[in-house]
Amino acid sequence: MLKKLMLIAFQQEASDLHLSANRPAYLRKGGVLCPITKENLPQERLRTELLAILTEKEKREFQRYGAIDFAYSFHPKSALKRKIPYRLRGHYFQNLNGITAIFRLIPDKIRTLQEISAPPICQQLLQQKSGLILITGATGSGKSTTLTAMIEAINQTKERHIITIEDPIEQLYHPKKSLIEQRELHRHTPSFESALKNALRADPDIILIGELRDKSSVHLALQAAETGHLVLSTLHTNSAPKAVDRLLSYYGESEREMVRIQLSETLLAVIAQQLINIEQNIFALFEVMVVNSAISHLIRENKLAQIASNIETGRESGMQTYRQHLEFLQKSGIISDLLAKKAHNLL
Repeated sequence: MLKKLMLIAFQQEASDLHLSANRPAYLRKGGVLCPITKENLPQERLRTELLAILTEKEKREFQRYGAIDFAYSFHPKSALKRKIPYRLRGHYFQNLNGITAIFRLIPDKIRTLQEISAPPICQQLLQQKSGLILITGATGSGKSTTLTAMIEAINQTKERHIITIEDPIEQLYHPKKSLIEQRELHRHTPSFESALKNALRADPDIILIGELRDKSSVHLALQAAETGHLVLSTLHTNSAPKAVDRLLSYYGESEREMVRIQLSETLLAVIAQQLINIEQNIFALFEVMVVNSAISHLIRENKLAQIASNIETGRESGMQTYRQHLEFLQKSGIISDLLAKKAHNLL
């Protein structure tokens, strides 16, 4: 039952598969949830099949915490001609109804920066040898898609040693010009801190950190960026200026001045994004803050409230607001005037 539902999800090009006992199975397509089974999913069978795809270690973690994130690959017998397995990111949690499972489908093909309409500065930033690049946005905004596209752009064009630290590993990279080594939290390393410390000893050019989620990961990311490595990561904020606030919030008041100095010297850019979904027309909007001398000064002097206006006037440095990107998409004919007008009302 489970693999059949997963296969249907891929065949219908859904983004997510939702499974919960005593309810129909749902797919998310074009941002809309729709049922794909007439019958409710039987509780015991669903639980048995969901637990069967976990490793013993994952089962213990799920039993202990009542929730788990993991990655899963499968190769159905009905798709023998398929060269690579289907891959999903899974999230389980316990509730009154038993186990609920949400699977995010991971596309086979890595989309390019051009295909996701990422601003040109994304490609230009990859020329840097050191510093920190952050991709920010809400859950489901496409951060992973953008981060993956940037890593693949390097892989296609540059001889670099790339180490990724992820929780869990989602997209599998196939080395082309770059040497890429992927490490998964709790499977290959006990903690982000341990993984980052070991990564710094492995002669990397580029380090990808799935998410900066606490003071320790921020501290080590800044340290890596300061010592001659290009670091890429994600953060949960809806705008570029708020990313600086979020990073500083991990530190106590007495530490923030030193961290502001570090950020002013090592942060290269923040690329914020949001996914716009209007009548199943889905596209990404990007806001870009490039840390030029003006932005660096504002961060160092704790004048963060002035960053937004500097982004608006920083087009020559590659910066843009969400509204400016929307105008570009409209003028370029990528989206219609009507769609642009409706999207404008959402910003």
